[in-house]
Amino acid sequence: MKTRYLVGIYAMITLTTLMVYGTAQHLLRIGANAEPATQAKFLSQRLANGAEPAEIVTSYYANLPQDGATFTLITDENEKTIISTYRLNNQLLELPSGVYSYAKSHGEDRLTWQPEMGIREATVVMPYTSKDGKTGFVASGVSLRESENSLDALTLKLFMGWVLMMAVSSITFYPGVSKKS
Repeated sequence: MKTRYLVGIYAMITLTTLMVYGTAQHLLRIGANAEPATQAKFLSQRLANGAEPAEIVTSYYANLPQDGATFTLITDENEKTIISTYRLNNQLLELPSGVYSYAKSHGEDRLTWQPEMGIREATVVMPYTSKDGKTGFVASGVSLRESENSLDALTLKLFMGWVLMMAVSSITFYPGVSKKS
């Protein structure tokens, strides 16, 4: 009888731990989109109001993997880069073309872009149309390194908590231990 209770407790502890992990992972990843989404929306609005790409994007560029800074990329309607603050090992990178078609048909695309093994970027792409009819896309992204480091630390803490809860449950409900009255 105690064994059935113990299995039930193990299952509840494990499921609760997995739910906490899944929720935390989801929130950390979704939260990583906040900065690029805000930046992309702001820049697409500026472009829609007539600003030129060179006026709103700095000449500084993020050189990954060293920097890990937020990047911005603006293209024309043919997906040709007009200006970009993004380099990988000092080389200009292009987003995959499917990203642009999705953003055009859905109003935006939020994705995890991995331009090279070990480099993952939370990236948001939005189309724009300027007052004079020019169209194109604004992409903004930020490294997922900090989010992933936070998730790694949380994973370790959750695992240690899970082990502790399983051990306490085992000691408390071990079927071979009888309580004296």
